[in-house]
Amino acid sequence: MNEAAQEIIGVTQKFCARMAAAQFSELPKKATDEGKRGVLDGLGCALAQKPSRQALIVCFIWTKVSP
Repeated sequence: MNEAAQEIIGVTQKFCARMAAAQFSELPKKATDEGKRGVLDGLGCALAQKPSRQALIVCFIWTKVSP
């Protein structure tokens, strides 16, 4: 893996760790609404078996941060 890809993964992992530590009640309504929309979009793509780039990224990161 090249240096640029490693840097992107590092930044993404830090972002995901911060988001995982956030409390739902601390987030602005617009953020929660967009998050819900993104989850529903990803689920819809998965059900239609048409993976979106965003859904693939979420799945990749999930495998890295989940126990």
